[in-house]
Amino acid sequence: MNEKQYLTSVIIPIYNCEKYLSRCLDSILNQTYKNIEIILVDDGSTDSTPNICKEYICENKNIVYFRKNNAGVCSARNKGIELSKGDYLLFVDADDYISSNYIEKLVNYAIKNHSEMVKTGYTLIDKDKKSETKNNYSEQNIKKINKDYTLFLTSSYFGYVWGTLIDSRIIKNHKIMFDKNLKFAEDLLFIFECFKKCQIVSYLNDVGYYYCENVESMTKKGNMEIRIKECYDNIYVFSKFYDYIPDKELVSAKICSRLNMKLKYLIRTNLNINFRQFKKIYQDLVEVLEFKKAIKDFHVSKNKFDDKINNMFVYLLCHKRSLIYLYLIKIYYKIVKG
Repeated sequence: MNEKQYLTSVIIPIYNCEKYLSRCLDSILNQTYKNIEIILVDDGSTDSTPNICKEYICENKNIVYFRKNNAGVCSARNKGIELSKGDYLLFVDADDYISSNYIEKLVNYAIKNHSEMVKTGYTLIDKDKKSETKNNYSEQNIKKINKDYTLFLTSSYFGYVWGTLIDSRIIKNHKIMFDKNLKFAEDLLFIFECFKKCQIVSYLNDVGYYYCENVESMTKKGNMEIRIKECYDNIYVFSKFYDYIPDKELVSAKICSRLNMKLKYLIRTNLNINFRQFKKIYQDLVEVLEFKKAIKDFHVSKNKFDDKINNMFVYLLCHKRSLIYLYLIKIYYKIVKG
């Protein structure tokens, strides 16, 4: 089959994105690969986002617009999957954009390597409009990624769904959907479920996906409840790897390392948190069975994910030194980080 016959569905969950939606849509409509459908799932926007969508729909017959009650990005992406008709699915966030030949490169690479999933690098655009390319592998070294589940622990590139072309049969035949109970790490779990069903996963050394740092996104908010939810979601998702990675100590180290990262961010965005508040948060986390297991199985020699300072933080976390942990983190952000 000629590659031009493969329909690619681009799924874009949208919510109050009037500032940047046009940039995203223009980048997709201007693709060199023309056999695409664009699925916009509006998760109950209250700004001018619906009006922008209507303008684009009038001028472009390959755009599908669906508006629903607000239920979160997982629900929106699931609806996009349900509405899609493509041979391949590509997820793009509304505040990001892609280079003009991005989809063509992905589809051609998938066909060439008989891949059911193709991952790429990306270009980070920070809040000051500075760019930085992020490539994790060399295309020459990795064209076929075997069922090495440790990739999900050692590489952040599997932690997001954007920048990933997926054969729609993998998703629809196996009924893989985003977990609507998760607000964080949902991308990782979704990609992991797809990865388990794929025979060939390839990496394309391309940075044509432009990830734009959004200070208004949920991951940047300092709301205490949101940050606590992030901790629980990450424990839940990373504990899934116990069943697939023989080195249980490595999984435990990753869970503890990840929780340290999220607790540090919780403290950083809530520097006025007192010990009583933090102790309650920590005690509740310790009661989570998966975290109990991680603490029990943790061995510092397996923690290959952190530098010496963070190794110290993880050690305190695992040895329940919550008071020392809290104040050292506060000092770290107030003095060391300025």
